[in-house]
Amino acid sequence: MISNRHIEVHPLVDEGRAWPPLFRPYFPAFYLDVGGRCNFACPYCSIDKSIPFRPPEELERIVEIAGRHQLGTGIFIGGEPSIYPDLERVMEHGQRHGVSRYWIISNGSGFVSRPRVERLRDLGMKVWHLSWDHFDKRVLASYHGTRPVLANLLRAADNLQEAQVEVAYVYQVVTRQTFPTLPQMVDFVADLRKRLPVMKAMVAAVVKAVQEALVHPEVLYPLEEALPSLRVGAAAAERRALPFWIFNLPPCVLPELEPIVFSPYELDRTLDLETMQLTASAAAREHCTKDRPCLGCARFETCSGYLRSYEERFGNAIFRPAAHMRRAEPVGDELLLSRGRPLPPETDANVQRLKELLERFSHESWRVSAMEWDAFAPVPRWVVSVVSVQTPAEGGPVVVHLEPANAPSTFLRSTAFSLSYPGSSLPRAHEAVMRALFGFLSAGACAV
Repeated sequence: MISNRHIEVHPLVDEGRAWPPLFRPYFPAFYLDVGGRCNFACPYCSIDKSIPFRPPEELERIVEIAGRHQLGTGIFIGGEPSIYPDLERVMEHGQRHGVSRYWIISNGSGFVSRPRVERLRDLGMKVWHLSWDHFDKRVLASYHGTRPVLANLLRAADNLQEAQVEVAYVYQVVTRQTFPTLPQMVDFVADLRKRLPVMKAMVAAVVKAVQEALVHPEVLYPLEEALPSLRVGAAAAERRALPFWIFNLPPCVLPELEPIVFSPYELDRTLDLETMQLTASAAAREHCTKDRPCLGCARFETCSGYLRSYEERFGNAIFRPAAHMRRAEPVGDELLLSRGRPLPPETDANVQRLKELLERFSHESWRVSAMEWDAFAPVPRWVVSVVSVQTPAEGGPVVVHLEPANAPSTFLRSTAFSLSYPGSSLPRAHEAVMRALFGFLSAGACAV
């Protein structure tokens, strides 16, 4: 999410599907991405840790813009924001520019000092998200070695209680190692909440097949394997009166739990800092897709779909709307390409020709696995995913933006089109396949 032009935001709760009630008082909100650095090495992490901490001046600029537009809550994300050296400086700057409330998404390691917790509380930290892998020391040891992670988390929780912060909640990433004992984790958090009532809720976040999870396949699993534990966990939470939500899972997978299930990036929007235009989440456009059965779903426009990288490993047969989720008439096929907006007239004649051309692309073990028209981008473009057939975990996928020639491309350009890469860095293997794709499209006289 690091960008000098765009930020991810949560708009007012009456726009699209609303966040759970516990969090609604803190919207509208915006993300403050401190960078990818972290003191943990979780094998499921969805963040590129090679991204350095951002200069505080960049975050202060974002805070000023957010304050001018009444986005009153800043959500610190990373990496690990509690170790960001300029965290308090940015919060103080925000207080002077109309951003008085903050939310931190953290592994809790920065909260073992009670004076630090009290200082952050006094600067406006209202919501405290504790990423909590498990209460089982064997699980923790498999992720973090001999570090006293559980002891530090419990100390942090005690400090939050003593400081009487407004809201804290436990966030568990549901991996192959943790989903079998998810019901026990629910009971653990419910018991913790009795002792520490500041712990208001629990979120079970299905692991996303991105970043670290792609090179640690032991944390990934077909969703069918985890559904029984998710159902039992939800029932345990209801029995214990523990507010509970499931993130990163399209609701069609658990239709009977639809009110508490949220698809990846569904609640995010992207704000252009130059035009102040709000569009669908850039992260959703980069990582998610929808298939033809989605056209018959009543939530087609609000659901972000499912992860392309999951589909490449396990298929997409599980993503089908239940009977009560179907709309009276399916939306048109063109929405699979436009994500909710009509295709520009000049593009209609080229769609089939471009798809056929991309389907023929081959370079060593690489091929095009998915293509989608992104009408929400500042410059409408094709989002093309290229994967390595032989070594998918090591070699891909590569996400390429195929844009008109006049687009502000950051990589390759011709008189007919340009290619850009949406990441913060470009691995050598990705550069090689992008150059091969560029040459292939140039030879085919591609038009976009």
